Amino acid sequence: MDDDRKQLLRYEKLRTALLGAVLAVLTALLIGAVLLAVNLYRYGQRVDRIVERLDTVSEQLEELDTEKLVQTANALSESLDPEKIEEIVTALDEVSKTLNEVDWASLSESLSEVAASAQERLDDAREALEKLDSVDLDSLNESIAKLKEVIEPLTKFLNPFG
Repeated sequence: MDDDRKQLLRYEKLRTALLGAVLAVLTALLIGAVLLAVNLYRYGQRVDRIVERLDTVSEQLEELDTEKLVQTANALSESLDPEKIEEIVTALDEVSKTLNEVDWASLSESLSEVAASAQERLDDAREALEKLDSVDLDSLNESIAKLKEVIEPLTKFLNPFG
C-alpha cells in the first residue's frame, strides 16, 4: 500500500507540474494577446490613414485621361530629332574628354597660389587701412587751413605779375 501512495503522490506531483506548465503557457499567451491587441489598436489608425490615401490615389488614377497621356507621350517622342540627340551625345562626349584632359593637380596648385597671393594683398590692404586710421584728421585739416592762410597772400601778391 505504501507503493500505491507513493505512486499516487508521484502522479499528483506530475499532474501539478503539468498544470503549472499549462498555466504558464496560458499566461504567456494571454500577455501576448494583450500586447497584440494594443499594437493592433495603435496601427489601426495608421492603416486607416493609409487606406484613405490609397483611395484618394485610386480616384485620381481613375480620373486620369490615359488617352491624352498617350497622345502627349507620342507627340513628344515624334518631336525628338534623332540627329539632334546624336549631336548632343557627341558634344557631351567631347566635354567629357576635355574634362579628362585637365591637369587637376596643376589647377589646384595654381588656385592655391592665387589664394595665397590674394591673402597677401588683403594683408597689405589691412595694413594700409590701419595706417590710415592712425592719421589724425583734425591735425591734418588744421595744417591744411594754415597752409591756405599762408598761400592766399602769396597768390594775391603774384597775380599781378601774371
